[in-house]
Amino acid sequence: MFERYTERARRVIFYARYEASQFGSPMIETEHLLLGLLREDKNMVGRFLQDLPAVESIGEEIKSRTTSREKASNWIDLPLTNECKRILAYALEESESLKHRQIGTEHLLMGILREEECLAATILYERRLRLDAVRQGVSHPSESFSMQFLPNDVMVRDSETATRIAIAIWLAAYGGKTAGGVPSVDLLVSHVWRVTAGPLFAFIQGLDGKVLSMGIGSMGNHNV
Repeated sequence: MFERYTERARRVIFYARYEASQFGSPMIETEHLLLGLLREDKNMVGRFLQDLPAVESIGEEIKSRTTSREKASNWIDLPLTNECKRILAYALEESESLKHRQIGTEHLLMGILREEECLAATILYERRLRLDAVRQGVSHPSESFSMQFLPNDVMVRDSETATRIAIAIWLAAYGGKTAGGVPSVDLLVSHVWRVTAGPLFAFIQGLDGKVLSMGIGSMGNHNV
């Protein structure tokens, strides 16, 4: 069933099952799927919300709006509710409509938003997250995020500018000795661009173009 899912998307399902067991739920509900999505890819959700407190508050709101029972074993293979099954079907449709070969976390987010009356979608809609905005962001990431979500006075408004800054500082620091490959760019919460190319990485503040950090190797200790 999950052959076309990316590793991250598969982990969302795994985490959703874990969250359901922690709530003592006999099934994986949409709110558990959302919690799994946040556990695996909070930056992706924050990228669309552009509001870190709103992202951080989702978990607490789910707890306040659901009934907790005695925790179940983590090893129980809990079934998906019909709502969750539809969300997975929607995620597949979104992936195919965008001509993406795999189903990723962003497609799961769109699937949740399409199941409009479920608790997970309700919580996201209350935070002003909209399906059309996510679709646009996934299909045209540099255009939608730079023009729709960033403040008007931001200095680095698109991924191309962030990439040029990153390449310039990498060349200055390392010359041509380190092969980086094709750069990959993400817009994180707090208007920070993350640019990676092979082992190279750089975090660039969108508001003023300041390089927050750069280097070669793991980025695990960098917080934005």
